Formats: sequence, structure tokens, C-alpha cells
Amino acid sequence: MRFFQLSFLVTLLHFNSNASVIENGFKALEIHDYFKAKSCFYKALKKEQAAASFGLATIYVRNNNPFYNLDSAFKYCEISVQKFEFLPSKKLLQFERFHFTKTTLLNLRQEISSKQFQVIYKSALTADFYAFITKYSWSTEIPNAYHLIDSLDFQVALKTNTALAFKTYLGAHENGVYQNQAIQLFNAREFEEYTQEATVEGYASFLKNCQNNPYFTQAEDQLFSLVTKNQSLSAYDSLVRFFPDNRNVTVAWRKLYQLFMVTYSSSRLQEFKELYPSYPYFDELETAINRSKINLLPFQQSNSFGFMDMNGIVIIPASYESLNFFKEDLALASKDGKYGYIDRNNKIVLPFIFSSGSDFEKGRALVEKNGLFGYIDRTGKELFPIVYKDLGSESNGLIYAKRDSLYAYYTKGHNLVIPDQFEEAFDFVKGFAKVQIAGKQGLINEIGQLVIPAIYESLNPFNDSIFVYESTNLFGLISTNGKQLTEAIYQGIGSLSNDRAIIVQNNLIGYLDSIGNVSITPKFDLISNFKNKCKFSGEYAITRLKGKFGVIHKSGKVKIPFNYSEMGELSNFIAISKGKNWTFIDINNREILKPVYTKADSFINGFAKVEKAAVQLSINLKGEENIPFSFTELIPLNKNLFIGTVNGKKGIYSSNGKEIVSANYDQIRQIDAEFCALINNQTVNYFYLTEMKLIEVNTNRE
Repeated sequence: MRFFQLSFLVTLLHFNSNASVIENGFKALEIHDYFKAKSCFYKALKKEQAAASFGLATIYVRNNNPFYNLDSAFKYCEISVQKFEFLPSKKLLQFERFHFTKTTLLNLRQEISSKQFQVIYKSALTADFYAFITKYSWSTEIPNAYHLIDSLDFQVALKTNTALAFKTYLGAHENGVYQNQAIQLFNAREFEEYTQEATVEGYASFLKNCQNNPYFTQAEDQLFSLVTKNQSLSAYDSLVRFFPDNRNVTVAWRKLYQLFMVTYSSSRLQEFKELYPSYPYFDELETAINRSKINLLPFQQSNSFGFMDMNGIVIIPASYESLNFFKEDLALASKDGKYGYIDRNNKIVLPFIFSSGSDFEKGRALVEKNGLFGYIDRTGKELFPIVYKDLGSESNGLIYAKRDSLYAYYTKGHNLVIPDQFEEAFDFVKGFAKVQIAGKQGLINEIGQLVIPAIYESLNPFNDSIFVYESTNLFGLISTNGKQLTEAIYQGIGSLSNDRAIIVQNNLIGYLDSIGNVSITPKFDLISNFKNKCKFSGEYAITRLKGKFGVIHKSGKVKIPFNYSEMGELSNFIAISKGKNWTFIDINNREILKPVYTKADSFINGFAKVEKAAVQLSINLKGEENIPFSFTELIPLNKNLFIGTVNGKKGIYSSNGKEIVSANYDQIRQIDAEFCALINNQTVNYFYLTEMKLIEVNTNRE
């Protein structure tokens, strides 16, 4: 019994001894006696590992003692955590009075991790944060650590600034804070890296490899711009052949077609069809080919214009304010006061944005915007920018243009040849152009040199190498090398006609030959319309001498004596009058009809217009009245047809008097060798001269 009591007493004394060491440690810790506390806790480690480790961790975590060491604090805190779970309840109650509980232990643990986090926060190294996460996986600082890793990695990507860097970041941070920004930057850098040299190859490679990149459409547009930079036929051909999936390919096809049609013809349309079987507007092309084989004529319906075929069937409905004829497969049209161009399919080829425009010729048209002019091609490309106050047409390969206050000359490709220096400019003719400087006119060659100084009041061509100059209201001749051939002694010099030119000197008419020599001395009367009346036609010219008309030969000899008070135009059968009635003579002065007409015009194509009893008639060489109706006016249309006016209205009649088109029109105007336009109020019809056919719009067959 004594042995048991002794053993119990030893055990109790040992327990009390350990408890006393732990208690002393905590008491020393409480008063910040860290040396004693540390010594006590180390002594108690073997028997009270959980509590002693807690005490040591507490010492090491505090930075107000020389033992501050976070690694040691972490080490002993972790030991305490591990051992704490195995403490009996009795000891837990005993340790509570030392403020050693699970809560305080976990709080200490968190304190250690927070202080360690502050240490590595200053280093700002991703590796340190990853090590922290591994070591302190339970810490409340873990989200902050991940956030800082996210931020650091993103900063690295920003600094590197490559598509690969941003891609790497995105791979490592699927739900990163900077994900959206990184995606945007990745897409931008990927686009920039592929296309930084701005080459076709670069854009093409980007489009092939980066189809989900939001810059895809921008790359398509820039590729289109690069390939078609010079806006040429070959450029658009390259686009449609090598990049058929480009989103702008339809634009390229349209422009390719228009440029291909610069030299327009039906055969050219067929050639396009054969060359480009993948043309996406094949139906339109077929229609264009079919319509190219027929004439389309503008017609008017109410206040609008459209196109009809030769049978009057409406092909393009009347929806335009005005229309020109088709030229090179395009027609100038207007809507809402603006002009544009349509094709035979009624497709708007060039939008209604111009103040005015001309028909297309050789693939280009002159257009106006806001009072300024320029040239465009069939695609709308400005061959000459629309910035000129005045713009000429091409002559000898050069075009005059006025941008500000002076004129310059350009090539048709808009390359400046002669700088702006002229007050007025004119077309080049045979290598020379008239210009005006300081109010005086001179002559330049194709490189802008003044071959005739700008000292004359006017200059006008006489022949290819001689000009008529004006000085002090008199005229003379000067060659294109600047040599004066005659002094300014003439009141007027006409243009050459059959190697003779009219001159006026001392109010008398004479003639020069083609090199400027006087061939017929001035002696004939000066009449009001001498420039037309007295010019040579063939070998002869009508002149007047002492108030009487006659005909002279180009040698100056009299062919028809000066016996007539009035004389019509020169022809094989000339209308003449001796003072009362009119009749006709041939070139040999033989009278062919009786003088029974109150007025007459010379014969043309076997018919002459005469007036008898205030009625105009047509007669043949026998004097037969071919149009026996009462016309107030007769105008020859050709050798077989006349335009006749009855009661103010016009119609068309054959030379034998047959009515071809009733006199129902206000105007009849010949458009070309094949067509006459018949205009009445708001109606425009046509007369097809080739087939003697009236064409009226048939609105019932649209």
C-alpha cells in the first residue's frame, strides 16, 4: 500500500512539475518575458507538445522580441494543430485558463499566415505566392494570393505584349479578373503580329489561321483595299480569283464588270461571260447581253422618264426625272434633282450624288458636285478629283483644268504636265493650244512653251501651222514658230474652206490661199452673212459685186455673172431672184424653171423648198409640187423626207407629199442618222428613219 501511495505521489509531483512549467511559460509570455517563456516551453515540449508548441509559435510570431521568426512560428503552430486534436477534455479545460483553445490556435495560425503573406507581398514574385498557397492552403489570404498571381501574370503579359504572352495568361487564368481585357489584347496583338507589315500575304495568313478573331472583318476589308489599291481591272480580277470568300467580293465583281466594259460592245459582254463563269450576277449578265442587241429609247410618261424598246414596250419603267440615251451601256439619269448612272437592267451603277454629268465616253464621264467638276470611271473612281472649277475634255492626250484662279494641263491619268499659270485655256489641236495671260492670247506647245507670245487680242487656227492673230482690232497671220506671215491689216480672216479663206479689207471681201497668200484681191461687197454665204464650196463661191450676186471660181474668174439681186446657197441648182420672183439656175447660169415663186431655197438632193402664195411647198427639178399641202414651214430631213408645219404643229412627210407622221408634235428633232425625237407636251416618241417607223410607248405591255 505504501508503494502505491509513493508511486502516485511521484506521478502527481511530475504532473504538477510539467503543469508548473507550462503555466510559468504562459505567465512569462503574458508579461512579455520571452526568454523565460521560451525556456519553459522548450522544457515542456516532450510532455505537453500541443501547448508548448502553441506557446513557442506565439513567441516566434511576435516581432517585439529577438526570437521573431515566422518559419519557426509556422513550424510550432502546425505541431500544435496536429497534437491539439488528441488532447483529452481534462487538459483542454486546464489549458483554457492559459487562453489555449482551438479558436486561439486557429487564430494564431491565421496570424502567422497573414504576416507571412505581408512578407511575400513585398517581394511580388509569382513563385512566392504559389509557394504560400501550397504551404498555407487553409489561409484566408489564399484568395488574395490568387488575385495577386493573376495581377502579376497579367502585368507580365502586358510588359511582354505579345499574342503568346496573353494566350499564356489566359491558359493559366481561366477565370482571371483580367480575362476579358486579356482576350481583347490577345485578339489585337494577334491581328497586329500577322499584319504588321501590311502585306497581302500577312492579311491572308491571318484570315486563314484566325477565323474567330473579331478583327477578321477588318482584315478582310484591309486585304480588299490592298489587293484593289490601284482600282484596276487586274486588281479586281485578282480579288475574285484568289480571295473568293472575302466579304467584299461582290463589290469586286461589280467593279470588275464595269471596268471590263470600258470598251463596251455586245461582243465584250459575251467575252466577259466566257472569262468569268462564276460571276454571281449571271442572270443580270444574260439580260444585259440580250438587251445590248436592241435599241432602248427614253420615253416620257407624265413627268417621269423610262426606256422602251423599238416596239414601244416598256423595258425600264418611268421613274426618273430625266434620262439620256445609253452610251457605253450606261445612261445618265436624275432623281430628286441629283444625277447618277443606270445600266440596261435598271441597276444603279453610280449613285445619284452629282449636280450634273455627261455621257460616258471611252470609259469616263465628266461630273459635277457643288459647282466643281471631275472625271470618274464606271466604278465611280475619281480619275480627276471633283475639285475643279472648269475642266476640259481630252485633246492630244491633255486636259485643261482650273482649280483656283488659273488653268493647268494634265494627262488623262491626272499627271500634271503644265503648271497652273493661264487665265484661260483651250484644247490642244495638232500639238498646240491657245492660252491667255494677262488678258492677251498666245500659243503653247505640249510641254507648255510659248511658241507664239501672249501679246494678241485673239488667236484662232488657220491651218495646222498658221494662226490668225488679232492686234488693235485688225487681223493677220502668224506661224506656229512665232513668225508673222502678214501684218495685221485685215478687218477679218475666215477659216479655210477648199483651200480658200475669206478676208475683209477696206470693207471689201477677198480670199487667201492655204499658205496665207492673197489669191483673190479684196473687191467684193461685204454682206452680213459673208462667213457662210461667201465661203468656197468645191471650186466655187457666191459673192456680191456692186450690189449684185454672182459666182466665182477659186482662180478668181467669174463663173456666173453678177446679175442677181438675191441668191440662195451654192448647189447644182441655185435659187436666184432679179428683184421680184424667184427661179433656179445651174452652175452654167442656165435657168431651169420659170420665176413664179415668191421665195425659194436652192435644190438639195433633188428637191427645193419654195414659197408660193404664202404657202411653203417642195418641188422637184421639173417644178412639180411634191408636197401639195399648205405648210407654213418645210425643213428637209433627208433626200426623201421633210418636216412640215401645219397650224403650228409638226409632222413628217415624204417627198411626194405622203403623210408619214401626222402633224401633232410641238418639236421634231433629228437625234442621229437613225432617229428623230417627236416631242409634244409631256410625250416623247420616235421616228426610226431606217425603217420609216413611228415608235410610241405601249403602256399596256409593260
